[in-house]
Amino acid sequence: MDAYGWRVDWRQGPGPGRVSEAQYATSTIVIWYDTSRSDTTWAGAFAHELGHAVSYVHFSNDQMNDWNAKRGLASWRWVPGTPNDFSVGEGDFAEAFMSYLIGHQVRSVGGPLSAADSAWIAAHTPF
Repeated sequence: MDAYGWRVDWRQGPGPGRVSEAQYATSTIVIWYDTSRSDTTWAGAFAHELGHAVSYVHFSNDQMNDWNAKRGLASWRWVPGTPNDFSVGEGDFAEAFMSYLIGHQVRSVGGPLSAADSAWIAAHTPF
């Protein structure tokens, strides 16, 4: 699969402490797939990582700052080595994008997706 020049790499077995990641350097979404989780989990993981790819390809610094301001977040980038990206703008957007696409509950500190958040996503992405 090729989306925005990105590819998806489905790998069998448990991942290294997470089920998925967006690898910016190689434009790859990696999903570690095993049968211990539901298809709904994998759909959510893919939609979350697709949110990373979309923001990486489409967003300017001003758009990143705008998202952070509307969601009450201080920084955009996740720092590798920290548990997850749910407390920064890029992870919050990925969670919101997942919720926007498939309706899963947002797990980030930005809270549930509002109608205004959905409208912002619709206005700033091709989805």
